Amino acid sequence: METGAALLTLTDTDYVMAVGVAADGHLAISASHDNTLKVWDLRKGAELRTLSGHKGWVSGLAVFADGTRAISASRDKTLRIWVWLL
Repeated sequence: METGAALLTLTDTDYVMAVGVAADGHLAISASHDNTLKVWDLRKGAELRTLSGHKGWVSGLAVFADGTRAISASRDKTLRIWVWLL
């Protein structure tokens, strides 16, 4: 039965500007106003890592289908491609 209840709440350190989910539904990446991205484990509801490098807030992102890479867009006028090992 659908209740409309939240299944999980993930808390970032600043305003969340964008979010992407890997095709398998196990990982999410959030883009934040604090110039970082965070990789989240949706099964555990836990932050796996923080990706730092932008000099401006991150306003957009796309997650590659394999769930190991993302591309981010920042107010610092750059795009960055990120890769992580899980």
